[in-house]
Amino acid sequence: MVPERTLLFASSVRPGRMNDRVLKLAKGRLELKGHSVIIVDPLHVDLPLITNPWHFYANPKEEAPKELKKLYELVNSADRFIFTTAEYNRSIPPALSNLIDYLPHSAFAYKPAGIIAYSGGSAGGQSSPAQLRLMLSDLGCLVAPHHVVINNVSQTISAEGEPHNHLTIIDEVDLMIEQVEYLGSAIMYGRSSFGIVPPKVHSYL
Repeated sequence: MVPERTLLFASSVRPGRMNDRVLKLAKGRLELKGHSVIIVDPLHVDLPLITNPWHFYANPKEEAPKELKKLYELVNSADRFIFTTAEYNRSIPPALSNLIDYLPHSAFAYKPAGIIAYSGGSAGGQSSPAQLRLMLSDLGCLVAPHHVVINNVSQTISAEGEPHNHLTIIDEVDLMIEQVEYLGSAIMYGRSSFGIVPPKVHSYL
């Protein structure tokens, strides 16, 4: 079942970032499979270092800043997520975590998510997907078991988002997308066919 909306997240805001190459690769594969893709890019989301997340406002739909309302509505109404993440000091970029932390669990809960990690070197991209997987799981996302790691990204992916003689990367990305689609279809079927109401993500929420 094709989702109404798939959000594709960027992570890096550095000048000359390689993230654009990975975004183009992922967007192309998603659109080839019929997804309606919207890119969520911290570089173009005008939110400062987090002080007041969405759930800190008594009435966020009235009180939250316009840019935060826009972000919340986008994520809350999405069907599925794909996250592209660089790796800084064995962790996800702060621009991505800052953006995610603005939002409540309810915006992410019981929605499927996939991860594509990339690195400028040959040894990176191993820690950031593990960290992001933990973060997304805590938010209630159902994360695809397979994640993609792209090493030596400047040599592996062209500026147009095409692999340089690394066709296995396409297979890796397609498998992750297939898993995200499967999880999304299972969730939608359960809700529409049996009226299953998902439980709370955590007891304290």
